[in-house]
Amino acid sequence: MYTSNSKKLYRVLLSIQSFDSNLLDQSCRIIHSIATQDQILISGPVSLPTKRRLFTVLRSPHIDKKSREQFQISKHMRFFTFQLKNPSGDLQNNTRGIFHINQLLASLYTQHPHIFFGLNFKVEFQINETLQISINT
Repeated sequence: MYTSNSKKLYRVLLSIQSFDSNLLDQSCRIIHSIATQDQILISGPVSLPTKRRLFTVLRSPHIDKKSREQFQISKHMRFFTFQLKNPSGDLQNNTRGIFHINQLLASLYTQHPHIFFGLNFKVEFQINETLQISINT
């Protein structure tokens, strides 16, 4: 005889990108403080590698080929993971929790709209299901 038991884990992955590292750190502190006040399990911010693009241009269009100027753009990235405090198998409670995280981001925008300028947000919802099967003989 087989018996099965499944658990679902609902997570929200938030990645933030910015050209200004100070603005990014400030927004990460605000997101972390609001999430801990709302008793959401949060891991992060995790610093991802900085992507750097280097552009080289000629200083003069006609002469002095050796005279060049270099410019760089650095893209800084941080990563958060939100999940429910007590995830249950009940879809109703977990979607309510995901809605709560969505409300968290909306309230963050209304309370601190200045941190959203110059930032690029990517939000991803994940559902992981573990299935436990036991065999009774």
